[in-house]
Formats: sequence, C-alpha cells, structure tokens
Amino acid sequence: YSESTGFVSCNLTCTITPTNTSSKFFIICNTSGYNNGGDGQVGYYTIYRDSTDLGDTVHLGYANIYQGSNSPGGADLGTNLCISELDSPSTTSAITYGLYARTNSASHRVYWSMNNSTSNIIVMEIAG
Repeated sequence: YSESTGFVSCNLTCTITPTNTSSKFFIICNTSGYNNGGDGQVGYYTIYRDSTDLGDTVHLGYANIYQGSNSPGGADLGTNLCISELDSPSTTSAITYGLYARTNSASHRVYWSMNNSTSNIIVMEIAG
C-alpha cells in the first residue's frame, strides 16, 4: 500500500529490449485496487516507462477509484483494475514498464494486489 500523493511503484514490472527503434509496445496491467477512507478519497493507478508516466496530465490515461459523496462515510472501496497503454519508446536500449499508484490525500491509503491476489503485467512488442 501507499500513503504517498506522488506515484510509487507497485513492484509489478517488466524489462524488455526493443528489437529496433520503430517498435511499439502494448502494455496491460491487471491488479485489484482498494481505497480506505470515505468521501473524496481517490486512488490513482498508471503505467510508467522507466521514470516517464505514460498517463496524461489530466488523469485521462489513468485508472482511478473514486469515492464520491454517494459513498458511505468511512467505507472502504475495492475493485479489479485493468490499465493499458500503447508506447513508442524510440530506443533499442532496455526499458522497464511498471504499475504505479498514488492517493489524493496522505491521510488515506491506496492498495494493490488486495489479499495477495494475483496481479500481472503483459508487454507485447509490435514491429514498427
């Protein structure tokens, strides 16, 4: 779990070396996500390539778990998550893709792989 408002690694990674600079990669991450807290609690999940966040700056590329005003006060919320990205790294050096998570408030926690459930990351190279 994390109480960080900045993205931290979920320790779900895959390192791969592109065969050429025109290769693209399709990345799929599956996990179970969970928030503790209540109203206004948000857990964000995204995919990174090395130190680059592949989600966009307004969270449209992120998966998130949002507990709004219709959530019971103090209730916890969990769900299955599947995030995918298509990336064009333009390199032949080894790269690492990974799942990252953060919370919107340090007074709440965001979790992944709930109850030791299986999480996975699939990275497919597409010839360019």
